[in-house]
Amino acid sequence: MGSLRVGSAACAVALLLVILAPRVGVGEEPATDPPGGTTPTLHGELRLALGEALAMGIENNLDVEIERHAPLIAREDLGVAWGAYDPELASEFGMTDTETPTASALQTGGNTIDQRTWDAESALKGLIPLVGGSYEFGYTADKTETNFAIERLSPRYEAGLLATLQLPLLRDLFWAEPWTNVKRARIGVTTSDEEFRRSLMDVVQEIEDAYWGLVASSEQLRVAEKSLETARALLDQTRTQYEVGVVSKVEVTEAEAGVAEREVVRIRAENAYRTAQDVLIDRVLGPHLTAMSQLEIEPTDDPQTVTIRDVDVEEALGKALERRPELAAARQDIERQEIELGFARNQRLPRLDLVGSYGFQGLSGRENDVPSPFPPTPINVGSRFSSADDDFFSDDGARQWSARGIFSIPLGNVRGRHDVRRRELELRRSRTQLLRLEQTIVLEIRGAARDLRSALEGIEAAERRRVAAAAQLRAERVRLEHGESTPFEVLDREEDLVQAESQKIEAERVYHGSVTAVDRAQGTILSRRNIAVEEAGRLR
Repeated sequence: MGSLRVGSAACAVALLLVILAPRVGVGEEPATDPPGGTTPTLHGELRLALGEALAMGIENNLDVEIERHAPLIAREDLGVAWGAYDPELASEFGMTDTETPTASALQTGGNTIDQRTWDAESALKGLIPLVGGSYEFGYTADKTETNFAIERLSPRYEAGLLATLQLPLLRDLFWAEPWTNVKRARIGVTTSDEEFRRSLMDVVQEIEDAYWGLVASSEQLRVAEKSLETARALLDQTRTQYEVGVVSKVEVTEAEAGVAEREVVRIRAENAYRTAQDVLIDRVLGPHLTAMSQLEIEPTDDPQTVTIRDVDVEEALGKALERRPELAAARQDIERQEIELGFARNQRLPRLDLVGSYGFQGLSGRENDVPSPFPPTPINVGSRFSSADDDFFSDDGARQWSARGIFSIPLGNVRGRHDVRRRELELRRSRTQLLRLEQTIVLEIRGAARDLRSALEGIEAAERRRVAAAAQLRAERVRLEHGESTPFEVLDREEDLVQAESQKIEAERVYHGSVTAVDRAQGTILSRRNIAVEEAGRLR
């Protein structure tokens, strides 16, 4: 069939639009686009092989375009899940002015203690992947001005640097909600890829079925037109015989009825042919089909080209179990349910977290202007704000550290127990669904193999019937010429031939559909047609 690499489809579509651009002849009105649309109206004829139809379909089919978004959205969902681990830089700052009445003998600066504080805090914090827990690196800075006599520094500068780490030991250990979301999203990416592959397989099968359906409709229309021509010729012959007195008026009426009946058949065949045209154009050209389109596709692949394929059911089943995207998606669903069960079991545990912190405190400032009631003593601190940070990470620094545990347990834990049970049931159901899907695929493989064998036998039987019906029609015409038969009997034999030819056309359509069904059932429909899923998955 040749390579169907989708990258070449754009050139084919561009050439198609040039060839099929509206043409205006003498005395014709120019074709116009539908109101509000920019899609060109397609006219003329297009000779199209099946491989070209598949390439154009993957390029233009709107169902494929819709499904292309799912894997991309799933990857964005994975990015959203990872976004929970983005570090957060937060700051808080403000000022507080406080006046406190006092009657203390220690306060020499008035009857109130006035204090004004400027404070700021900045922190870098976030969550820890995999193991769970959180971290925070914080820096605090205060400036305080006061008239409190016993306060030796005004303004007083304070700074603090503190690192805090919280780790779960039971609940959320390896099963924190954000990390579980990442695992869910990873499964979602794989599942969406398999779902797109499944949808692409379905579209390819639809295009092939539509292609061979159009071929069959075209052949049926040809047979109907040929049958009508035969009936008209017979009518002319019968009228001539009636005029010379060889046959009666009844036989002319029978011939006229035969013509009318075949006109009805031809009208129905033409309608089916036009419908098959629209179906294939919709599958192949997508939005290029408009209300004013007058395009006519002429399939070039020969339906009588039959390649005998012997399907080994066991081998085909092995391929299906390995390649069917439905099975891969079902296995991914089981993996997702296992993740949900693991998360539910972890959330049933008590909470026991270890919290540790380590940091430094710093102090600086200038001498308070308000006289102190106590004898002055030297203060060994810097006078600038930056001096409060000087002793950080040094032996003289004022360290602070802590270690503590956080423990909690839900009494009864009704929600946790029932959630675990529900997840166990859902996992069991998913596993049963996988078994059911495998059983369904076994039935599909067996049925597709039988249908293919039956289609081959049907073509052979239909051909034998067609040959016999053609011979009977020839003999009946000879009898008519010798006056030993009637137009009705000839039309009856001709109807047998039409049915035989229609049966063979249908048998050929069923055969090609069976070949496609076998490839779809065993999951090889894309590889046999050289369709690259990665290339087909790019947005158009």
